[in-house]
Amino acid sequence: MNKPTPLGKTYEQYEKEVKEYNLSKVEKVELSVVSDLEDAIEKLSNLRDSAYGLNKDVLTLQQNIKPLLKEKKEYTEGLKDNSFVAKAEENIKKAFNSLSQQAAELGVAPSKLPVYKKYEASKNLLKEIDGFYKDAKSILSKLD
Repeated sequence: MNKPTPLGKTYEQYEKEVKEYNLSKVEKVELSVVSDLEDAIEKLSNLRDSAYGLNKDVLTLQQNIKPLLKEKKEYTEGLKDNSFVAKAEENIKKAFNSLSQQAAELGVAPSKLPVYKKYEASKNLLKEIDGFYKDAKSILSKLD
């Protein structure tokens, strides 16, 4: 068996080369599979880092939003009862009626009094206040 073949190698040499060739091929395949696994693990690690960063951002967002949500709740509660606007309107009308009555007793038309223009302007103020409350309620309801 140690006789050289026509190519100048013995069968043992061929056998050894074949074993080395097969072994090196297997090692390369195994190294490639190991490399693929390492790449997958690296990607998984990067994904974990991204998820951790997202978690931190969400916690920060929660901490920033909590006080604002509390404020929103307080505003919403405050807007539920705007009876003080109706009471203010009632007080203005009552005061104007009293003034009108006294002016009439003196023979003066209430519309001739300097305060009459302010009284008429107060009606617009009440409309504006009502509009602001409606807008605020609408905005707050959209935040849910």
